[in-house]
Amino acid sequence: MRRITLTLILGLTCTGLPLLSGCGGGDSAPKRSPVAQSEPEAPAEEPEEPAAEEPTVAATETEPAETAEPTESSQPTSAASSDVARDKSNFVGRIVIKGDVPELPPVLKKGTQIKDALCAERDIPDQSLVSENGGLGNVFVFMRKAPKDVDIPAPPSEALVLDNNKCAFEPHAAIVQTGQLMLLTNSDPFPHNTHTNPFKSDPINPLIPGNTTDGLEHKYERGESVPVKTNCDIHPWMLSWHLPVEHPWATISNPDGTFEIKDIPPGEHEFRIWHERVGNIEKGIDITFEGGKVVEMEFTVDAAELTE
Repeated sequence: MRRITLTLILGLTCTGLPLLSGCGGGDSAPKRSPVAQSEPEAPAEEPEEPAAEEPTVAATETEPAETAEPTESSQPTSAASSDVARDKSNFVGRIVIKGDVPELPPVLKKGTQIKDALCAERDIPDQSLVSENGGLGNVFVFMRKAPKDVDIPAPPSEALVLDNNKCAFEPHAAIVQTGQLMLLTNSDPFPHNTHTNPFKSDPINPLIPGNTTDGLEHKYERGESVPVKTNCDIHPWMLSWHLPVEHPWATISNPDGTFEIKDIPPGEHEFRIWHERVGNIEKGIDITFEGGKVVEMEFTVDAAELTE
């Protein structure tokens, strides 16, 4: 059973700060050029997702509905942001593991006999389960659809760099806004390829020569409803996830499970909470945001779900 603790609190009235996968050999590809791809098969239709589990909302006195009107407090809690704009709202919270946190073996053990010996110079940890202090990291928290009649901020000018480094993808989980530049790089001395598996866009699978630091360029023009699995075809333990979104209201939880999304427009918005081992922690939860206020929520995941 997953539990959600919901607290809606009044933010300070000062103006807030702004919001703010594969490997193989082959011929070298040009640097900083659009990603070349072979004729890919059309991506499979997005599978129908299971019905969302009805969450229980824990409260100290009365049990509020998920879309309950916010309660006001003169002081934010320690988890809440101290900066919230008058006409925007912030969403802060934490993903908590209920029970003993499982310990997973490395995806590749040090000393394993493989062709690319550099890969086995260390244990490569299993990034599908990252936890500190009982929290769950690498959880995607995102608004499912961009709100209507709202000016959507332009994508960040800074590129998202997805690197192949010591036979692991870095970062393991990331958000990229449509139109934002992605740079696919390779810090290793031998080739890798980065094989994406989106539902709504064509997959790519470019060869990235060793020591490609400038990167091959890629952009998404459409958002996705779930994160995109990115894998390595020759080094099969290599895996990462990134989520293309058509707005900036999305983030990844920290290793301790905490997260924050700033400058959310007022109104009722549907959010999804997703993790690669669990799938939908929350398929869709409606949250009401008010200008100048902070919404704080806690989501609980049973430890047993992380080993299934």
